[in-house]
Amino acid sequence: MMKKHLSLLFFLLCTCFSALAVTPIPAELLFKSPETLSMKLSPDGEHIAALDFYDDNYHINLTDAEKEQSYTLLVLDKTTNTRSAHYQWLDNDTLFVSYESQEKRLRGFLHIDYQGDKPETKFIKIKANGFIVNALADDPKYVLFLRITGSRLPRYTLYKATPTQLEEDNFTNAVKVRNTLKKAKNYAYDAVNKQLLAITLDDEAVTFWYQKPGSKDWTAFLDIEQNEFSFTPVGFLAEDKLAVLTNKDTDVTALVEFDIHTRTFGQVLYQHPKYDLTGAQLNPMGQGIRSVSYVEHGKPVTEYFSSKDQQLAKRLGYSFTGKQISVISASIDKSRKLLKVSASDDSGSYYLFNEKTQTAQLLKASYPELEPYTMSSSISFSVTTQDNAEIEAILTRPVENGNNVLLVYPHGGPVGVRDFATYNPETQYLVSRGYSVLNVNFRGSSGFGKQFKASGVAQFGQWIEKDITAAVEHVRENYPYEQACTIGSSYGGYSAMMLAINKPEYYQCVISMYGIYDLPLLFNASNFKTQEEHIKSVEAAVGENSESLKSVSPFYLAEKLSAPVLLIAGEHDHIADFEHANRMKYRLKQLSKDFEHIFYKNVGHGYHRSWLGDRHQAAYIDNFIRQQLKLPYPKSEQSDKLLADEYQLIADFFTGKNFIGRKSEEAYSYYLRSAELGNAKAMFKVAESYQFAYTVDKDMDKAIDWYKKSAAAGYAPAAFHLGDLYWQNKAVKRDANYSYNMYVRAKELEHDRAGLAIARAFCLGHGVEKNLDLCTEKLVQWRAEKKQKWQYSDDAQQHWLNTLNDILWHNTFIGDEKQQFNQFFKKILRVDVTDILVDDEEFGLFSERKKYSHRRHHEEETLLIPLEKDAIFGVELRFDDNDYSGGKKYPLGLIKVKWTLPEAVEDTIEPYFMAFSMDETQTYYLHLDSDSWLVKGQWQLEVFTLDDKKIYSKTFTTL
Repeated sequence: MMKKHLSLLFFLLCTCFSALAVTPIPAELLFKSPETLSMKLSPDGEHIAALDFYDDNYHINLTDAEKEQSYTLLVLDKTTNTRSAHYQWLDNDTLFVSYESQEKRLRGFLHIDYQGDKPETKFIKIKANGFIVNALADDPKYVLFLRITGSRLPRYTLYKATPTQLEEDNFTNAVKVRNTLKKAKNYAYDAVNKQLLAITLDDEAVTFWYQKPGSKDWTAFLDIEQNEFSFTPVGFLAEDKLAVLTNKDTDVTALVEFDIHTRTFGQVLYQHPKYDLTGAQLNPMGQGIRSVSYVEHGKPVTEYFSSKDQQLAKRLGYSFTGKQISVISASIDKSRKLLKVSASDDSGSYYLFNEKTQTAQLLKASYPELEPYTMSSSISFSVTTQDNAEIEAILTRPVENGNNVLLVYPHGGPVGVRDFATYNPETQYLVSRGYSVLNVNFRGSSGFGKQFKASGVAQFGQWIEKDITAAVEHVRENYPYEQACTIGSSYGGYSAMMLAINKPEYYQCVISMYGIYDLPLLFNASNFKTQEEHIKSVEAAVGENSESLKSVSPFYLAEKLSAPVLLIAGEHDHIADFEHANRMKYRLKQLSKDFEHIFYKNVGHGYHRSWLGDRHQAAYIDNFIRQQLKLPYPKSEQSDKLLADEYQLIADFFTGKNFIGRKSEEAYSYYLRSAELGNAKAMFKVAESYQFAYTVDKDMDKAIDWYKKSAAAGYAPAAFHLGDLYWQNKAVKRDANYSYNMYVRAKELEHDRAGLAIARAFCLGHGVEKNLDLCTEKLVQWRAEKKQKWQYSDDAQQHWLNTLNDILWHNTFIGDEKQQFNQFFKKILRVDVTDILVDDEEFGLFSERKKYSHRRHHEEETLLIPLEKDAIFGVELRFDDNDYSGGKKYPLGLIKVKWTLPEAVEDTIEPYFMAFSMDETQTYYLHLDSDSWLVKGQWQLEVFTLDDKKIYSKTFTTL
């Protein structure tokens, strides 16, 4: 549910919270999905739809601006594998919703009824196959829909259709747009002029088309080769003239007039002297340009042309000083606008602006949990290089208490990518820990025109690194940094290496992530990468393949590295092939360089599958820098807890399935450091290390001590584990009272299985007075709650059955108690018969059958088993239901089974029960597949009824 909104008069905006100054910001608050991903205003401006993420679910929510109330309209599937989530207003009462994950695809219309006290909704799935091209603002009951029919040879047809027609996949009365353009990759609709635009691709050519209202013909108005020049239609200036963003005859992308009949470019409508335009808006046809957008010194800027828009932008600028303000949605009459307000030190908030009252209403912050923390703003500056090129750079410094360390952070690409002076969670993470972060838009970066972009081609390790160094030297002249490290990802990982190689006196450590280190390898890392198309794409950035590339490849220059290196890579990286990291690791090891490496499993080119991966990576980088530069952790009220949490996260990854190669000793080291700082989970992990001898000698006294500290600190698994330890009577002497108290503590801490353990205690009278009624009540209640919450998984079922098994084998029921529990047992498991006799048997030695068979082949009837590796022995039994007359042909029976092993075997087989169909043969085998089982002795099998009547026994002897 969204927060209550706050109306703010312009010029009176204030901050209403006290910031936590100079506190490291927790990684879990920075590296996560925003609570609000987007907002959109209804056509009449009365309601705001939002895509929100909380409680591990995506929600479509609705806000009534006048009532200042919000409502949940639709909860999308709970998943961590969301690929896309989209929604849009079709009219004031209808939202189109599209959601796709690995598990499910959902598309449909959300119909909203506002008549009651709160909105009522009805979601209807779309049966039609295809996608919505555009909502028709001039005819809101219809949408422009591209229908796809057929599978082997798909047919694409454009329709003007109603939501009902799409829901029912009934296009009988839909209006077909004549002559749907074949091979169209994209459509656009100009609602003002009611004209369709489309794009087709043919080999390397791009063709732009339009269709006039009422016409059935498509007219091509431009053919260009891909990447020849940029061309983005913005809208119609007149019936035959488009406004387009292009760099056809200009260095920077400009807004230019284009005649669709003569296919010629006309006058330049707007051109910035330095920056590429990133967008533009037009007024209604014939009324010119409304605005243009570009990035100036790293900050997005929108420049308006009417005095009314300019005055509004000025007022907004006064009210939101230093912020970037975007109008993301507006009502049809433009009286209400949705604003997104953000900055480099502000993760962003949404406001509803009312044109009539000149007020802004705060709707929601993207990351409300970040509000108490102090963030740092970025400053932009320019430097002139040796060859008189002007380079822009961005520096983000701590508000105070910096550690005098500069992190030089080149961006990826390198050609066609850039850095921004906008909110960046990774930057804020590092800066909140005392570092200063320098980003450089070196030559090759986008946004500065064609020549600047082209000047970065084939400059790997050359002018690009000289540009970065010029910015670094400018910063060093103005700020007294004592130490510096290079850090980067992709091309930035390569650059981090090269900077440290070229200027070893500047840098004390290197963090290189997902980088390329052997430039010739880019041309032939795989069969695919020897294809002409790929080679051309590599040449467009690196230049031609030649021996000279080795002179700018870190792999061949590694001997010049003097700073310690942290090498980070992803096993599934197919952009900077994983082989690059492997080669670099091999070379650093060969040269006995000081380096560490983290190679992630199931990670591609820097993209982790969950936010935990990003958090771990950030935490490890911070820890690596501190160790190398001998930096203390920032001190604040919360710093010890944050450091403990990050040590624990680092250790978790070392022991999990996230790395290539486990690092158990490192994990214990980090767990111990975390535990000593008070992290409850880390205490539990240290205790496990002592109990199970993970990298340390087994010591149950130390294990129990750490388990108790963890439970006292509020870690539910520790309390539950203590309950188990003192119940099992194995590692420690049984203490039923303490065990029960720990289960109760675990229940208070919301441990998932504590309720089962408490039920068992009531059944057995362990630590609490025996109460069979309360025991069975809690058993039923636990399972019912799980099913109600859709949490009754296979694991939950097994835990429940294990608890029943414990009660079955450890109880001391007599008389009525035994009868009562057996009746409960039969009912809860739906067992038909428990009075069972053995009808037939085969025993002795067995051998494996063919694949997929659960039974073995009976080899020999014997009780003497040769002491040989992989020998299989046991019994196969068939049972009689002892005159069962319940009516079922094959009733469900139940027995109890117990194996007793020789004393020399340290392992045990827990006794168990099993329910089975009475027509099935039951098998009980032992397999001598472990060296610890190759001992002489007796192996006894016993089978009982539910009433503990022994119905079968067999003892085997290994010789």
